[in-house]
Amino acid sequence: KQLKQIAQAAEGLYANVTNQEQFQAELERAREIAEKWEKWKRDALSEADAVRIDRRKWIDRYDRDWYEKNWRESLNVGAAIEYLAATGKIGSQAKTYLTRMRQEREALVTRSKEELTAYLLNLTEKSYEEMRGEIEQKYRGE
Repeated sequence: KQLKQIAQAAEGLYANVTNQEQFQAELERAREIAEKWEKWKRDALSEADAVRIDRRKWIDRYDRDWYEKNWRESLNVGAAIEYLAATGKIGSQAKTYLTRMRQEREALVTRSKEELTAYLLNLTEKSYEEMRGEIEQKYRGE
């Protein structure tokens, strides 16, 4: 009776066996349950790994896309400044000012991209570690 109460308190299993055959059947049942838990843990950890990889790929694509758009914008603005200067629409002072503004904007956008990318990568790693922790806790029955 005490073993049954201990098993209930620990949220464990209790089985009453009266012969070797029942004992072997209960051992087999316990082994199957343990194998199912192991499989669940492996599958859950694999899923967490897959989510982490997918998020990192998305961040990499986002980073490349942002870089490309910033680069194209800078080229287009630079070409417009050169055109305006070549056609006499702006003087050298305006050209210098606009070129400096273009460079400052490009630097700001690059810094913003780097900050956001670092934040997203950090968030990905943090949520990945939290997922792994939750899986380990559930596996241990906490």
